[in-house]
Amino acid sequence: MANYSIVVKDKNGDTLGEFINWTRLQFSDKLNNYGECSFAVPVTSNELLTLTALRRYEVYIYRNNSIVWAGEQVARNGTLQANSPNMLTILCRTFFEMFNSRYQRDFVRFDQIDEGIILKTLVDNSQAETDGNFGFTFGDYETGVLRDREYSNQNIMEAFINMSNLINGLDFYITHDKEINIVPFKGVDQSKQTILEWKTNMHEIGVVEDFSSPANEVFVLGAGFGSAQAVGTQSNLEAKAEAVVRKYKQPLLSLKISQMPNTTPGFGTISLGDTIRVRINEGIYNINNRFRVYGYDVKIGEDNEEFISYLVGSI
Repeated sequence: MANYSIVVKDKNGDTLGEFINWTRLQFSDKLNNYGECSFAVPVTSNELLTLTALRRYEVYIYRNNSIVWAGEQVARNGTLQANSPNMLTILCRTFFEMFNSRYQRDFVRFDQIDEGIILKTLVDNSQAETDGNFGFTFGDYETGVLRDREYSNQNIMEAFINMSNLINGLDFYITHDKEINIVPFKGVDQSKQTILEWKTNMHEIGVVEDFSSPANEVFVLGAGFGSAQAVGTQSNLEAKAEAVVRKYKQPLLSLKISQMPNTTPGFGTISLGDTIRVRINEGIYNINNRFRVYGYDVKIGEDNEEFISYLVGSI
């Protein structure tokens, strides 16, 4: 069984202490978005007086002495009932969510600028504001697509997500020490060695087939700034249209997979963005395909057993 601990630090990175009497620990993360963590502590615990301060203190989840999740405290929820062991739930979100309260206030325009440089500029502008430095840095950057963009009073978190949702859009992730990494594609192909199979190592599957936005022909117009983006050549126009058709002409299949506890692959083997193989043979479902991992969720049981689920999508 893995050993978990919950450590609290301040914004300077100094350790304030560790929650000892906790239960119902759960944490998650998503590709190109933010994850959440929650755990419950008795309302009578003195730890709540010294280890909770919303938007001021940070939570680090350790698994066997290694950090597996980090984020900021954002909410506390409690309910009091007579003759009951009253608990308070602490909710945290990964550091990326901090950009949800950050904006590019002044108008700024980018002409054929690398997409990652555009996002870096938004972050740098925000952290240059008075008391605006949240401690984010940038890691190594791989060159991406040149984009035309203009922003005014733009939510920075939305700017990141929107840039990732474009055709040939980028991927990004933030490390536990707030280093922002921007890459053309996050993850590796594990489909030959990492297999999730129905009734072998997974016990519950939610299957969603979404064909609500079909398309068999797409017209893409090149214009200036705004809702229509500038496109240089006819071949680029055709490539954009063909990419949209490839994306929407087939049903988009997503799976919510719950893995059996104490089976392989173990937690940490699969990373966000990785490609794995999923095998299901039950009734109308005959699936033996490669899927990309877009999210995970971990629940810790009373005996420290790990209940892991993955959100995967067809590629």
